[in-house]
Amino acid sequence: GLLKSPVDGTVSLVFPTGHAIGLKSKNGAEILIHIGMDTVELNGEGFEVLVSKDQEVKAGQPLVKFDLDAIKAKGYDLTTPVIITNSKSYQEIGDSKRGAVKASDQLLTLSTCLDEDRLVIRARRQREGEKTASLREIVNMAVRQ
Repeated sequence: GLLKSPVDGTVSLVFPTGHAIGLKSKNGAEILIHIGMDTVELNGEGFEVLVSKDQEVKAGQPLVKFDLDAIKAKGYDLTTPVIITNSKSYQEIGDSKRGAVKASDQLLTLSTCLDEDRLVIRARRQREGEKTASLREIVNMAVRQ
């Protein structure tokens, strides 16, 4: 699998185990992406971090490579939460889609006011070989402003 940045911004946090990344978008959204459930227990096995803390990134830029098959084989759930950690900064956070997603499906809308300054986060699927991806397997994201 390949986790890509959902936004243009800065890497604010890289867990040493590679299972989670924090980002701050140019628009101020603070985003935590956690690959799988309890995957910290893998101690980095199956994860390759491609960026470093304080690095500038572009939407769609690869952040972390991870071995879907190895993680699943060890019994870990690959549900990948995408969390807005500064949610109090927004009047509205719209949850657009849950479960399996298709490329460019909208996941979240962040609004600083009800009619303007909308930031739309979209998920993208990444294929590796013949595998298909879902939200439970991988969340590769892009942003449209």
